[in-house]
Amino acid sequence: MKFVSRLNDLLHTSSKKEIKNMENCSKSQSDKNLGSKKNQLSENNARKLRPTRSIYFQFLVLIIACSTIPIITSNVINYENSKMILEKNSMLNLENIADQKVEKIKSIFNYLKVNLLAADYYYNIKLNFPTLVKFDNDKSNSAYIQAKNTLDNQLANFTRVNYLINNVILADKQGNVFYLSNDSDYPDMNTYKHILNKLTPDNLKDNVFVSEPFFDTEHGDQEILMVSPYMYDNQFVAWVAFDIPLNYFAFSNINNNEWGNTGEIDIANKFNDNITYLNNPRYDSGLVSGMTLSDTVHFSAMLNALNGQNGVGLTKDYRNVDVITAWRYIPEINVGLVAKMDVSE
Repeated sequence: MKFVSRLNDLLHTSSKKEIKNMENCSKSQSDKNLGSKKNQLSENNARKLRPTRSIYFQFLVLIIACSTIPIITSNVINYENSKMILEKNSMLNLENIADQKVEKIKSIFNYLKVNLLAADYYYNIKLNFPTLVKFDNDKSNSAYIQAKNTLDNQLANFTRVNYLINNVILADKQGNVFYLSNDSDYPDMNTYKHILNKLTPDNLKDNVFVSEPFFDTEHGDQEILMVSPYMYDNQFVAWVAFDIPLNYFAFSNINNNEWGNTGEIDIANKFNDNITYLNNPRYDSGLVSGMTLSDTVHFSAMLNALNGQNGVGLTKDYRNVDVITAWRYIPEINVGLVAKMDVSE
């Protein structure tokens, strides 16, 4: 009887454990299912949110781009406009400087021209030049000495007070020189005669002739003759000429340290198919000896000027540096003038 009772108790306990285990298993499975559903729901929500976040990000990028691109574009445009304005102002400034220098050179030329034409009113030439011709082979003659001294008192004053003139010359119609205001200068008489012998008093513009440059071996520079006929009662008496060094036009006009850190003014002419500088360039004094015309890149501005052109623009100079340049032609003495400044400045 006790055995049966104990067996029933064991069966009853075992059944309770099984039921409890079954309940625990069922609850665990239910929890797993619930967790799985929550995870699936989270993934679904994440999938739904991903496109929304992507759109937000793209929209943000678009807003930033729309706000910054116009700013960048505006800055680029403003930079280019500022650069153009600066270049334009620099060009205008260079043109003004070039024009001022040209006017100064022309004023010096006109000053010399006025002084030369004033000699037409020197009666002493009419009185004394024939005496010099007559006694040219007897310079110790008292008449010759008196005539020479009289002319010196009037004509030598040009060279004493005017550094622009090397010599005042009186010559006959064939170009034979009979008077020099500075006879210690040892000029080349043959060059004078070669120039003067080709002239006739009737075909001179404004009664003045300006020669092509010639090389003076005594001074080692280029010079020109400015010539006018001395007439009396419509009769030719003598050629009156000024011997003028060309580089004096440059020396009296150029101070390359007067403007900017790289500003420079150069004056040159064509001589024996070369570009010959009449001044010392700021960065290369060796150019004074002349440069060949074939170098059209580094001397394009000066070539333009020497070809009779006036202009302004961006070029390269003799250093192969980009420069803003203004160039001018000066027909009175057949030279070119270039005013330039480095683009970097």
